[in-house]
Amino acid sequence: MKVIAGGDLRSRMITDYAAADKPGKVLLLARLADWLTLMARGTYDSEGGVADPARLRAFNEAQNRILAQLVRLLTGDHRRYPDDVFANVLVDQFEALQLDAADVAKLVEDCTTQAKEFRRSQRQSRTSRTISAALHRTR
Repeated sequence: MKVIAGGDLRSRMITDYAAADKPGKVLLLARLADWLTLMARGTYDSEGGVADPARLRAFNEAQNRILAQLVRLLTGDHRRYPDDVFANVLVDQFEALQLDAADVAKLVEDCTTQAKEFRRSQRQSRTSRTISAALHRTR
C-alpha cells in the first residue's frame, strides 16, 4: 500500500475543498464518510471480530471528524473548521490510516466532477422551466 504523498494531496485537498460550493462540500464529506466505512471493514477478522482495534479506532475518529464537519456545514454552524484547516485535518487522518493517495485523489476528483454535473443539470432544469413558463404565458 502506497502511503499518501503528504504535500501533493494536502495542497490538492485544500484547493478542491475550499473551491467547492456548499453542495460540493456536502457531497465530498458524505462520500468520504461512506468510503471510510468500507475501508474500515479491513480491520475485521474472518470470524466477525476485530483483528486491528487500533486501526478501527482511527477509522472511527476520522468518521467522527468528517460527520461533525458535515453536520456543522448543513446547519450553518460557524464553529466548524475553516476550509483550509479542515482539509489539513482530513489529510492528517488519511495519513494516520495509511490510505493510498491515488484512491483518495480519485474520490475527490469524482466528487468534484459529480458536483459540477449536478450544478449544470440544475441550471439546465431552471432554464427549461423558465422557457416553459414563458411559453405558457404567451399562449
